[in-house]
Amino acid sequence: MRGGRLTRRRFLAISACAGIAGIGGTSAVHAISWQGRALGADCRIEIAGGADGHDEDARRGLAAARDTLRRMETLFSIYDPASEISRFNRTGRLEMSPEFSRLRQIVSGMHERTGGLFDPAVQGRFAARMRNEPEPPSSTLWRDLRVEGRTLLAPPEGATITFNGIAQGFACDRIGQTLAAHGIHDVLIDAGEFSASGRTRRLGISNGRDLIGHHALRDAAAATSTHDAFLFPDGGGHLLHPVTGDASPPYWQTVSVVAEDAATADAASTALALTSGPDEIEALAVACKLSRVVAQDRHGEVFSIDL
Repeated sequence: MRGGRLTRRRFLAISACAGIAGIGGTSAVHAISWQGRALGADCRIEIAGGADGHDEDARRGLAAARDTLRRMETLFSIYDPASEISRFNRTGRLEMSPEFSRLRQIVSGMHERTGGLFDPAVQGRFAARMRNEPEPPSSTLWRDLRVEGRTLLAPPEGATITFNGIAQGFACDRIGQTLAAHGIHDVLIDAGEFSASGRTRRLGISNGRDLIGHHALRDAAAATSTHDAFLFPDGGGHLLHPVTGDASPPYWQTVSVVAEDAATADAASTALALTSGPDEIEALAVACKLSRVVAQDRHGEVFSIDL
């Protein structure tokens, strides 16, 4: 695919060895599910249950989860001109809602843990590449933004940001919290990144063409980043180094990680895909408190580590 809207979540969805059954299970488990779109891509929630009168509880939980997704879009969708992030990108300032402020704190933590490799301020470079235009002569980094009370402020030279490398994970976490508040704890969520609670789910890791491994996911989250999941009009991959702006040739073709929460997994998979080899990827995996990494380099060799 060349150009057009980035649909990383649809790309990730093909890697799921879908099913509510536990790992190695041979019998299907009754499930209530919902499929739709959120933050510009496909989304699926599966709640394990049984013929024991809990279907109505599950449906109420799904309705609340859908409300959560809609709220995430009003905050973080760069395709919605009325969203909070779009308002910041237009004006350079934002009175942050509590959830936006919470994600900003998570972003700052991941920016620090990854040594700046995770940086939402690449949006200016990204937009220029999408238009096949020269990149800005100097690009603002996340650390250049300021916070005064509840207000997020761009530097004088301006800044545009995108949370596309973490908002899907944050949404996944918020959906899980919403369902847990409704007493639902056995669920598989695909909101761009995967989160599984209750029984163990087996998820395949795809590089867009082949399966390169699997994760056994239970009470944890997984995220995968692949450089050519989306290509700019000039043919370059969509993962941009925040300092150099370089998109290719990357050391890693695909990086998939497991973390305690989906926001961490989402941001970490992006950052680790920009590392320059096994030593750096292992160091960042430790810094980000990941439990597993599977990475395929551009020559097709697969590297994995369990921490």
